[in-house]
Amino acid sequence: IRNNMAYVRSLAKVEELSFTSGAEKPEGSATAVCGALQVHVLLAGLLDFEEEKKRLRKEIQKVEKDMEVGRGKLENEKFLQKAPADIVKEVKDKVENLSLRLERLKKNLEFFEGLDDR
Repeated sequence: IRNNMAYVRSLAKVEELSFTSGAEKPEGSATAVCGALQVHVLLAGLLDFEEEKKRLRKEIQKVEKDMEVGRGKLENEKFLQKAPADIVKEVKDKVENLSLRLERLKKNLEFFEGLDDR
């Protein structure tokens, strides 16, 4: 990576890129693990954490509402009896995808709420 720092800076659109060994995770940063490396991206100053939490909460509410609608259909005997199998499968798949999305949104919200504790 050191040999390609200019390229990495350009792709990441960052001005500063540094390497350390055994450093603590910087406050207000996101971390990704890449093999034996840990990459810390400073978020402080890039995002308004309160606005991001507000946005995530709103999105969580929307996804939960959409899931409720889908589950309502899947619990409705008349829908299950009358709807074509491909439509029922489509609703099941949508609820499943919404569930995965909800899980990711909640993890993201948890991350941003955790930044307040530091």
